[in-house]
Amino acid sequence: MTNLNEMKVPELRAMVKELKIEMVGAWKATKAQLIEVIEAHLEAQKEEKKVEDQVVVVEVVESIETTEIKPVRKNSKRVRLVNADGEVYEEFLNQAAAGKYVVDKNICNIGWLKRSLKTGERFYQPNGKVSKSQNSKYIGQGWYAVYVD
Repeated sequence: MTNLNEMKVPELRAMVKELKIEMVGAWKATKAQLIEVIEAHLEAQKEEKKVEDQVVVVEVVESIETTEIKPVRKNSKRVRLVNADGEVYEEFLNQAAAGKYVVDKNICNIGWLKRSLKTGERFYQPNGKVSKSQNSKYIGQGWYAVYVD
């Protein structure tokens, strides 16, 4: 850094302006006053930089310490898919994951999954009667889904 004592007053004034230092009467200030204000400003910037660096380090450490895998919602419940023989077929973190799975694997549609979770009915067996799937591609007749505690 340039030695402030070697600079001329107009150069110091320009530096005050460049650093955006708010100084009342900067154009009437003496060389000593300008140097004092600039040094104080630069020292304050160094201190601010140290504090900013410390804050960044603390934020990074806090984010690392609090990182964990969370369910999609705080109150989401795990869902268990059970086949017609009563065997657990698959478990999911939440209803959304179960819904995507049953549709992708052509087990049932979302409506039947929700109905089974709500009432305990088996897929395509309303009131204990066997019904045909509106769309014959679904293979999950007699299967059901339950929430896991």
